[in-house]
Amino acid sequence: MNELTLERKIPAARDRVFAAWTQPELLRRWSAPRGMTVEDGANDLRVGGDWRVMMAAPDGTRFEAFGTYREIAAPERLAYTHAWRGGEGSTPETVLTLELTPEADGTRLVLRQAGFASPESRDGHREGWSSALDNLQTLFPASSASSGAAEQPAARTAGRFVWYDLLTTDAEAAKAFYTAAVGWTVQPFGDEVGGYAVWLAGDTQIGGVMQYPPAPPHWMAHIAVDDVDAAASRAEGLGGRIQSPPADISNVGRFAIIADPQGASFSLFRPSGQAAVPDWQTLGAVGWRELQTTNYDRAWAFYAELFGWKEETTYDMGESGTYHTFRHADDSGDAQLGGMSDAAGREGKPPHWLFYVNVDSMDGALARIREHGGQVEAGPMPVPGGGQSAHCLDPQGARFAIFSLE
Repeated sequence: MNELTLERKIPAARDRVFAAWTQPELLRRWSAPRGMTVEDGANDLRVGGDWRVMMAAPDGTRFEAFGTYREIAAPERLAYTHAWRGGEGSTPETVLTLELTPEADGTRLVLRQAGFASPESRDGHREGWSSALDNLQTLFPASSASSGAAEQPAARTAGRFVWYDLLTTDAEAAKAFYTAAVGWTVQPFGDEVGGYAVWLAGDTQIGGVMQYPPAPPHWMAHIAVDDVDAAASRAEGLGGRIQSPPADISNVGRFAIIADPQGASFSLFRPSGQAAVPDWQTLGAVGWRELQTTNYDRAWAFYAELFGWKEETTYDMGESGTYHTFRHADDSGDAQLGGMSDAAGREGKPPHWLFYVNVDSMDGALARIREHGGQVEAGPMPVPGGGQSAHCLDPQGARFAIFSLE
C-alpha cells in the first residue's frame, strides 16, 4: 500500500509538540529533511486554512511544501493535505494525519500519510520525515517532560487560577483601599517591574498590583498552563485574541494576555519555579471566580477546550437567567473553580472576570468599602449553598466582589 506510518516518542508535553508542528517560527527549526534548510513559512491554523514551508537544498534549489488544514483538534490531532513543488516538478497531493498522545515522560507521536502516487514517492517521504523527526526531537532536552522541577509546577497546576493582578490608575490609592477594606498587606516586589507590589492574605501571596494607566482599572487572573506559546496559539485558534504576546518576566515565568471570543481578558502563565495554588477557603483568598459574559455557550466552549474544565451544576436564577458552575478536570464537584453566566449582556457591561474575596463579616466589609471610597454595585445577596456575596467597585473603578459565610 502507498501509505506510511511513523511513530516517535518526543520528550516534551503534548502542547509543546503541537506548537512545534503548527507555529511557523518553530517549524523553521526542525521541519527540513536532512541537508535542507527552511527559509520561510506561514500558516492559517483553521479548518480550510492554508500552510506552506519554503526550503532550500544545498545547491540552492528551492522547494515549497504546502497544503490545507482539514481537521484541527488541538493538541491531540491534526490533519491536512500535503504536496511539494519546485526543482524539476511537483508531487501529487497526499493527506497527512498527526496524532499526539500524552505519556508519563513525554508524548507519543504517530504520523500517517496516505495517497502517494508510487512506492518510490512513499519511500522518499519516509526518509525525509525520518530525518525531520530527528530534528524535532533535538528541540526538547531529554528531561523536558520528566519529573524534574522544570516541568512539575505547571503540570500539577495547569488549568488552575494561580495569581490575581490589579492593573490600576493609582497604585498607592489602591493599596490603601484594599488593605483597609479586605485586610490584605502589601509587599514590595522591586522597581524593575514598574513598581509592582504583591498582595498578601496573612502570609500567603495571592496576587499583585501595579500602575497601568493605558487601560481602565481592572482585575486579571493568571491561569497556569504547560506551555504559554502553545496555549496562546490554541486560544487564538478557538476564537480568542492575543492582547499581549508571550513574554518572559525574569525569575518569575512566562505569560501572555488573551481576550476570549467575547472580550474578557485573562493571562496564560507558566511559572519559572514552583507555583502554589492558594487555599481558596482561607480568609482574604479569592474563593470564587465568575465570568460575566454575553454569550455563555460560546464562552464555555472556548474555556472548556482551552483548559479542559468540566461543567458541574446549572442553576435557574429566575430573572437573572441561568448560572453555570465549573470545576477543574482533576477535581470532584465539591471543589468548584467558579461560575459563568450571561450577566454582562443583561446588565449592559463589557464581558469580564469577577473575583470574590473571602471576608470575615459582610456588614463589616461593606462598611469599610464605603468608608474608604468604594461603591457597592449589588448585594448583599444570598448564595446557593450558604453565605452572602456583594459586587463592588474600588475607588479607581475596578470591579471585585466579596463573600462571607455569615
